[in-house]
Amino acid sequence: MPQSPHFLMRFEATVPARRTSRENAAKLSFFLWDTIPNEWLLGLADKNELQTSEQIEAAAKRCSTPRAQGAMDEFLGQWMRFDRAMKTIRDRKFYPQFNTEMAAAMTEETRRLFHHLVWGGQDFRQFFSADYVRECRSGQAHGLPEAD
Repeated sequence: MPQSPHFLMRFEATVPARRTSRENAAKLSFFLWDTIPNEWLLGLADKNELQTSEQIEAAAKRCSTPRAQGAMDEFLGQWMRFDRAMKTIRDRKFYPQFNTEMAAAMTEETRRLFHHLVWGGQDFRQFFSADYVRECRSGQAHGLPEAD
């Protein structure tokens, strides 16, 4: 039935340490590409080459393509509600620098930081505590330095 949680969500049938290669292929694909596994991932799964942490990490690195970046950008936009930022109106008396260009710079700055952390091999937890910006004017308006 369409209202059933089993229809709406994918439930794990096994403990993470005991996932099959096919389950690991699906997790990688849905997480990184937002779609079903391709032939390459299914081939790895069929050869049982998605069982160890090292195998999964190597496959994840090979999956880090523009397709994955697009899926992550979509996730970030929904998570951070960029649609709201772009529609935000501020009182010019209190926020004289805020305009549509500033709203666009805010979302771009967030995307750049996200890309720097996720695709640059950094600690993602810095997303919540970074005290620097990635070459955008909204952070500079708040006096934050640019990252090296």
